[in-house]
Amino acid sequence: MIFINYPPHQYKIREPVLKKEEIWDDTRRQWVSLTPEEWVRQNFVQYLIQVCKYPGPYIALEKKIQLGDVKKRFDILVYNKAAKPWLMVECKSKEVQINKKVLNQL
Repeated sequence: MIFINYPPHQYKIREPVLKKEEIWDDTRRQWVSLTPEEWVRQNFVQYLIQVCKYPGPYIALEKKIQLGDVKKRFDILVYNKAAKPWLMVECKSKEVQINKKVLNQL
């Protein structure tokens, strides 16, 4: 198993009335549901920004991308200086085992 030491970050978390917990997403500039997968996504984005030193504006979260005739959705996409996709990340909660199905999703 790969272990990533996530950097500290002051996350904003709220629990609106009659809703589940939400976390403020600095990249998307909106509140999103705080699922186990979202917790991994938010921490990995901070790892990319703080440790790997990728500029925040070069990172996109949960958007659609077209590959030929096929439309797909990604969790995290990092662009290079030429605004071309450079790194794609598939996030899963820590309880999800990596298997062929998960790898095929990426």
